[in-house]
Amino acid sequence: MSKPDPTFFHAAFAQVGVTPEEVIHIGDCHHNDVDGAAAAGAKAIWLKTGGGASDIASEVVSQLSELPAAVARVLGSKDRDEQH
Repeated sequence: MSKPDPTFFHAAFAQVGVTPEEVIHIGDCHHNDVDGAAAAGAKAIWLKTGGGASDIASEVVSQLSELPAAVARVLGSKDRDEQH
């Protein structure tokens, strides 16, 4: 079992005692990280190091320094989703 298999992500979530809805997965491989996390029901931030686009990542960043703001935006959207 390995990424991008959703079972891999579910096992990791269970090991730390969280649900997919509580997770923001950050990764640099769209296929393994973004596709896998999304298939498991988690939000995903793609650290894009090359070309390409994503229509399933919650956020896309190109530098680590952009992560805090991206995480804040994802958390803000999760809060808004829970209120509706």
